[in-house]
Amino acid sequence: MMPVRKTGGRTERTRLLTSVTDYANYHCKEKRMPKTFSTPRAAKLIGVHVITVHRWLAEGLIEPASVELEDGRKLWRWTDADIAAAIKLKESRKSGPKPKSPGRKK
Repeated sequence: MMPVRKTGGRTERTRLLTSVTDYANYHCKEKRMPKTFSTPRAAKLIGVHVITVHRWLAEGLIEPASVELEDGRKLWRWTDADIAAAIKLKESRKSGPKPKSPGRKK
């Protein structure tokens, strides 16, 4: 059901849910789910670049809650517990450039 707005005694539909964030936030409010964060916001809270978070997701090092959208895309939503686990992961890993493998040419 789309959100509605009362204007002058009549009800009209508000704008379409245009972004995945709008979609997730609307459904979170409807189901009384805990507050969640987007991946870019979670990266800021963790203290790493968003590309690092995407790399950790691809490597399977972290697994936040996800929502499967109708078009097949996956929307990651981060809770406070997910962010705390990612901060622990960050603290356990050495920062900076990784050493090059011996077989790699310059």
